[in-house]
Amino acid sequence: MALSRWHTLVAALWAGITCGFLYTYGTFGTALKDKFDLGTQSSTISTAQVAIGLITFTSGLLTDRIGVGPTLLVGAAVNTGSWLVFGAIANGFFTVPAPVVWFSLLACCATWGGACVTAAVFTVLAKNFVGQSAAPIGIAKAWVGVAAGVATTVYVGFSPTSDESPERLGYIWFLSAACFLGVALAAPMLKLLAEPASGDDFCIPNQWRYHLLTANTLVLIATTALASLLHDSVNSTERTVLSSAILVIVALPGLLLLPGGGRRRGDGAGGALLGAEAQVVLAAGRPSGGAVGGAGAVSRSPLEAASRPPSPWASGPGKMLKRADSWLLWLVIFSLQSGGILLTTNMGNITESRGGGNTDAAEATAMFSCAQSLGRLFSGRLSDIAVRRRIPRPFCFVALTAIMCAALAMLCLPGRGALFAGTIFAGFAFGSMYPIMIVTIGELFGTERIASNYMVFDGSPGAISSIAVGKYFAVAVYEANVPAGSDKCFGDGCYRMTFVSVAGLQLIAGACAVALAVRSRIVYTASIFDPGPTSGALPSPADGASAPPLGAGKAENA
Repeated sequence: MALSRWHTLVAALWAGITCGFLYTYGTFGTALKDKFDLGTQSSTISTAQVAIGLITFTSGLLTDRIGVGPTLLVGAAVNTGSWLVFGAIANGFFTVPAPVVWFSLLACCATWGGACVTAAVFTVLAKNFVGQSAAPIGIAKAWVGVAAGVATTVYVGFSPTSDESPERLGYIWFLSAACFLGVALAAPMLKLLAEPASGDDFCIPNQWRYHLLTANTLVLIATTALASLLHDSVNSTERTVLSSAILVIVALPGLLLLPGGGRRRGDGAGGALLGAEAQVVLAAGRPSGGAVGGAGAVSRSPLEAASRPPSPWASGPGKMLKRADSWLLWLVIFSLQSGGILLTTNMGNITESRGGGNTDAAEATAMFSCAQSLGRLFSGRLSDIAVRRRIPRPFCFVALTAIMCAALAMLCLPGRGALFAGTIFAGFAFGSMYPIMIVTIGELFGTERIASNYMVFDGSPGAISSIAVGKYFAVAVYEANVPAGSDKCFGDGCYRMTFVSVAGLQLIAGACAVALAVRSRIVYTASIFDPGPTSGALPSPADGASAPPLGAGKAENA
């Protein structure tokens, strides 16, 4: 059977989930701190891992320069190798001077390798599902969001250890192996398609595929959350069963690729019809089937070429960043990430300091994780509804900033209920941002340089918000409220000024989102709402991927 978009989507899920494994330092951080007597220096390692986001845009440049396949292999090698060396040092196979420096550098290298995998995965989805990428990107982003819980729950289920136990450092070996295995399974299928298949021979009909993947993702999220919440109340056998169930759920998307009875069905992700532009591309020397995306110049699939007229703003990162519109989008992303990262970075202290009731940080973290995974899963398709009604997609950011602002306002109120409500709404807004961000970048600036453009927004806003807001600003407010003679703050006021300030940032971001949406109407009118008669004719997305095609025309290689 020829490689189809469904092969690339399943591969994207298996490779993409390894990107989320990076954010599990807390799983072994306490054991590492105790074994090496790191004290407060332990936070330097996690901070460095976030700060590297300032240069992860280079992984996007690399993807556009050498292609998806080589970038994927480079990323997997760096990611897997870094955790392998990290594990060897942590488990005492050899000693190094200044271990904090070594651990920080290795964590940075692993994060950069993960960014390469991220760039490759979402480049494939954006280009192979051009015009219908919101649904597959949302599903893949949900897998990234739940990945930290999956990795931690599976390992602890099979190897139950306490947070402080030196045996917990064996998790780093597991982390290295999991990153390698995920990419190894995906690499043969994760390719840019040179020509979309005219049909397939899968046993599962087209109209059920997105629904089944969505259900699969929901079950993965629910099972991971359940295993986390029940961890202390179940025995070792039950934990092993739950961990095994999670592994089975992760493997289930492979069932989509089971061959049918010989009856070929339409691709279902955009179909077989290609416009005149695609035929010209094929005639000019494209391969007649298979995949593209190896080393060399930036490539576009015929489907991408045949979609909608190019965006008037289509460009590479150099010229994109000269537009005020890109900075409006950057500020919106920065603000939404600030709200989410504020909670993920300080959840332990927030729950400890709350005066409205005793709350376990694990409960609040699990709620945030589930909410943001659900946001990632459904937000892209919800934003498609807006686009079908001729509302530019950036208007969706107005709604997300409003939800985040409301969430932070709830967190200013006392009580356990306010904490949980604010955490859930903040998690949903934070997770919803990611699929909408990727699709919006493709619509505004084209998909030819999607890897380079996307990674500009994926790394630096999170790095800056983590350091400036999640670490220094939040800590300064907390310490200002610590009473004399104590080293801890208790009460609802410990973080109230932080919540109020970041809520105010959401109001500014909402105004920026309105400005961007109004300014972008020219793009949506030219290449999304009213495509010209020369654009390629794509079948209607009967299988549930219903967004209008992206404006993916030629981009300036700036």
